[in-house]
Amino acid sequence: MIPVDIAPPPAVVRVLPVQGTPAVSAETAVPPRPGLKLVFSDEFDRRLPDDPASPWMTTFFWGGRNLPTNKERQLYVDRTFRPASGEPLPVRPFEIRDGVLALRAEPIPDERRADAQGAAYASGLMTTWKSFAFTYGHVEVRARMPEGKGLWPAIWLLRRDQGKNGEIDIVEILGAKPTMMMSTVHWLEEGERKKEKLVRRQGPDLSAAFHVYGLDWTADRITILLDGKEVGSMPTPRAFTEPMYLLINLAVGGWAGPPAPTTRFPAEMLIDYVRIWR
Repeated sequence: MIPVDIAPPPAVVRVLPVQGTPAVSAETAVPPRPGLKLVFSDEFDRRLPDDPASPWMTTFFWGGRNLPTNKERQLYVDRTFRPASGEPLPVRPFEIRDGVLALRAEPIPDERRADAQGAAYASGLMTTWKSFAFTYGHVEVRARMPEGKGLWPAIWLLRRDQGKNGEIDIVEILGAKPTMMMSTVHWLEEGERKKEKLVRRQGPDLSAAFHVYGLDWTADRITILLDGKEVGSMPTPRAFTEPMYLLINLAVGGWAGPPAPTTRFPAEMLIDYVRIWR
């Protein structure tokens, strides 16, 4: 079925193999540690995130399509978005190619920005707010990040209490510095906001290949992993004893700054799979 609010898809483009961690099917995936059971998995071989049967929600929990306080420049678009003019926007934020999901950010034509709440770019957001939350477990997302100034992809968790009391940023990348992996933990403790810059790590170019971004969350520790290797760990604050849900998005602007003339669009964050063990 062709979404009624966005342009028809372009011809399918085959994803070429790239160096990086090899893909492993959910059926043959080994639990990252004993005692864990796979409780959530999306291999992106059938449904787009904005399909009604998908486990994903493609807006924020309150229905919002951007975070104005972050000074982001994109609008998160999906098949439920209705432009004021009634004319479909010529953008496509989600596409599946050979079992890989592309979250795509691209400019909105100047003459159509009024139809996009004034946003200069369209992009994709997906969360498990409605379908799935968990307390303690292990998250793995195999993804390839985009490169380019102004791009800000992220994989993160929020508490179900609107995220006010707990956030784990498994990974954030600024597209101008794709060799810098950043992971941050935010929480509220006795009314005071706390932040731990858990990972600030130079490493491989994360836009050049797929990598597995991991979180191991227990009652005792929060541990961030890259390709199965620990890159940061801290004691679990008391705030992280409640269910959390997963978010994946590709923002434009904000912390990443404005896109440069050399930033290539459409830009894509490629996601091979998402798996959560508990």
